[in-house]
Amino acid sequence: MIPGNWYNVVPDLPAPPPPPLYSGTRQPIGPDDLAPLFPMELIAQEVSGERFVQLRYHGMSPLLSHMYDLGLFEAVSRSQK
Repeated sequence: MIPGNWYNVVPDLPAPPPPPLYSGTRQPIGPDDLAPLFPMELIAQEVSGERFVQLRYHGMSPLLSHMYDLGLFEAVSRSQK
């Protein structure tokens, strides 16, 4: 069975972890900075402060759907034997 939620440990930590930083500037990266690389739904799951984050399945994963939209790969139908 595919789970409908994932447990986010961040709300149970004594203090929130430091934000991710740009490697070159060492400045915090926000969701808008990640948007060119990842779909916003995936970013929202990663930055959520909720203890249980709902997972959404719409065929391909959000990351694969985004990569497909960018033309990074082609979907091909294959018959099974």
